Amino acid sequence: MAKKRISLSEGSKCPAVSFVHPQHRDVPGAVAFLAHEYRMVRKKLEILLDVKITDEALDGSIKDYNDCRQTMRTFGRVAAHHLDIITPTIRHLIIKAYYFMDVCEYIAAVRKLTKLLRREKPDQYSGKK
Repeated sequence: MAKKRISLSEGSKCPAVSFVHPQHRDVPGAVAFLAHEYRMVRKKLEILLDVKITDEALDGSIKDYNDCRQTMRTFGRVAAHHLDIITPTIRHLIIKAYYFMDVCEYIAAVRKLTKLLRREKPDQYSGKK
């Protein structure tokens, strides 16, 4: 099954699941409230998506998300040294594509692009970044 963000998998008629972060998360009552909010969101998503959300699935999703963010940070650092190839506008469009593509395909493409950019000699760009 392709991994997509819920807003894309459900189309424009996606129901909203409200969630509130407490402001003072170091207070014991706020920690209990936050745990309750997490459990509520989990239950609502299970109902909406008709799936059972396990702790292992959550761990896997968190790892995938962190991996995606690391890939994007790496791409941004590498692209900054190749402004002759990846202009800020192109970099913006590459980052924006994340919202419209399958996550696995997108990350594979960004990793490939980053690998190809690393092979190129860094540009001595003298204009505005």
